[in-house]
Amino acid sequence: MRKKIIEWIWRYGPAEIVAITVAIVVGQIVFHKTGNQALTVYSSSLSETLFFYCVILLRDFLKIIQPRKAIDIITLVRNLLVEFGPAELIDTFAARPFCMYVFISITHDLSLGIALGKIVSDIAFYIPTIISYELRKKHLP
Repeated sequence: MRKKIIEWIWRYGPAEIVAITVAIVVGQIVFHKTGNQALTVYSSSLSETLFFYCVILLRDFLKIIQPRKAIDIITLVRNLLVEFGPAELIDTFAARPFCMYVFISITHDLSLGIALGKIVSDIAFYIPTIISYELRKKHLP
């Protein structure tokens, strides 16, 4: 199990570091420009999602351009959809913005609320994501 946890941290950790940083920065900018908490959490959530997948996609793409690990782009996209699709549908548009909104309201601190909301929603996100990832590795080439 320890080996699996290390694999998951290596797979998702770098993307999470970029994503939380972007979410907080975008949240700060949007809130200071608009003062609208709902717009802030949706902007943070969407930007976090975009940058998370940019990192994942870049890392996976760099793996497939190596001659010994060549798979096609269609397989890469399929794998990402299988791995993230089920969890992402609920997460980006409902769970993550809701958690961010609640934690901003509770803490009265924009950055802390965004970070806590992201962490709590990540727990719900990663359960189906990791299950999908492991099933994909086992059953799809």
